[in-house]
Amino acid sequence: METRIDKDSRSDLIAKLTRENDILKRDTERYRLLLEGSQESVWEWDLERGIYNFYTDRTDFQHMNATESEMAVDLWSKHIHPGDHDDFVDDLQLFIKSSKKHYEKTFRVKNDSGEYRWIKARGAARHDESGQVVLFAGSVLDITDSVDMERNLIRLAYYDKLTGLPNKEKIKDDFGKIIAEKECDEYIAFVHINIDNLSYINNTFGYSAGDEMIRRFSGFLSGYFVQGHCLSRVNADEFLIIYRDFGNIEDLERDMDTFFTAVRNEKLLMHSEIKTSISAGISVHGVHGETFFDLLKCSDVALYYCKNNGKDQFRIYDSNTGKKLYTTIDLINQIRIGLEKNEFQMHYQPIVSSKTGKLVGIEALARWYHSKRGVISPGEFIVAAENSGQIKTLERWIIEDVFKQIEAWRHLEEMDIFVSINLSAKGLIENDLITYLEAILEKYIVNPEKIEFEVTETALMNNIDQSMTMLNKLKKMGFKLALDDFGTGYSSLNYLKNIPIDKVKLDRSFVENIDRNTKDQLLVKSIIELSHRMELEVVGEGVETHFQNTLLGTFGCDYIQGYFHGRPQDKNQINTWIKQNYI
Repeated sequence: METRIDKDSRSDLIAKLTRENDILKRDTERYRLLLEGSQESVWEWDLERGIYNFYTDRTDFQHMNATESEMAVDLWSKHIHPGDHDDFVDDLQLFIKSSKKHYEKTFRVKNDSGEYRWIKARGAARHDESGQVVLFAGSVLDITDSVDMERNLIRLAYYDKLTGLPNKEKIKDDFGKIIAEKECDEYIAFVHINIDNLSYINNTFGYSAGDEMIRRFSGFLSGYFVQGHCLSRVNADEFLIIYRDFGNIEDLERDMDTFFTAVRNEKLLMHSEIKTSISAGISVHGVHGETFFDLLKCSDVALYYCKNNGKDQFRIYDSNTGKKLYTTIDLINQIRIGLEKNEFQMHYQPIVSSKTGKLVGIEALARWYHSKRGVISPGEFIVAAENSGQIKTLERWIIEDVFKQIEAWRHLEEMDIFVSINLSAKGLIENDLITYLEAILEKYIVNPEKIEFEVTETALMNNIDQSMTMLNKLKKMGFKLALDDFGTGYSSLNYLKNIPIDKVKLDRSFVENIDRNTKDQLLVKSIIELSHRMELEVVGEGVETHFQNTLLGTFGCDYIQGYFHGRPQDKNQINTWIKQNYI
């Protein structure tokens, strides 16, 4: 018969077991909640008994969940990404053979939907007395979102959004790796490329067209420079290529010649026949510098030189390049100072009628009298002003100074002459040119019919659509238009008939030999006759001899300009000349 003590002991035992069971349930629930809240799955591997268990509540990894007490570790291998498999197996085997207690590995595993997800596995090992791992347990966490975010941050930090190419920071890092791995006799060059006239594409066709050109050009570069070369977009319209595996400087120059030919033949803007050209400055590692920034600086100097000397070319840096660039930059700075100090003056060259010899017009020509350097040639400062963007400021000053002078001549009521003003390629397509001219006409009492704007063939053809629009607007305002340097540019009769011009100016290169070359005589005569058929007047430039003057008159040339009738003169001298020859 069971005693009361036995019954009490049994009751106490049952109560104790119940309390322990409740505690176990609470702990189990707590651990379950902790596991669920942490979004981690738990695994254990008993190497002594060969038992592997994987516990997860994730719905996208149910295929990894243990449905039986035993589950082979090989199951992981079947679902690990092929690119991570060998590395995973090697690292796991290495860890098991080592004395390390903690394990961590990141790899990709296929989920129930067939998508690979990034997994971080962490665990701890227990070793026996001999140092062998007997128990290995831990957790896995899906870190795909974190990996994607990290990659996006890396892409934002190191890759150009528009083209997908590495940016300046990335190619700087790549350069460090290249230098660490390079062979002693391996040549490495920086090819610093700029797309010529991209601003014109943006202004004319819109920024979407400019972006299209950049994307297509980056695609072209990626297809052209492969296997070892590094590409980067380092600025809005600038690209850097770390060019490798060339034999010597001569080989590099030949490679660049071939590359430039390929670019010229590439169509980078859809629905447009605009040709692409680039400029490139080149520096060579070990010759022009050792560091990334030294080489970048030298290639940038060579690039800037190309941009200021006609574009569509490449140049390898040398010491003279730096000196010439300094001279150019100094000249650009001096133009600004010269305008502020009123060092520029307008000169005027007479244009006379071939029939009467009387003055009919004058061409306004800018001259620069530098306070220290003396007279600076227009061939120097006009080019520098165009390339630096100062041409707009300079031309606006010229236009106002000429209008001011014309108003000062108003007292000479009987003087019925026109004044010719040159417009550069950039000046012609300035969006606010018309607005500026409207304002200047209100400021000065000047008849626009007495103002003639001269443009060159090259300026027109560089931006034919926008130039035509601007010429028509100038014509509508009452200004006269002349095509300067006719015969030295494109000379296409097809476009000549559509341009709203009043005159063509024969370039001096045709005139200087007509007194001794019959072919030039026939050519000049034909141009004059053709122009007259198109109801255009003709001005012969560069006339220096009596024979040239007489022959042009015989051919029917309407107007003569050149040293034979008068050199460019300042406003005081031209006033005297006018009084002597006109009034």
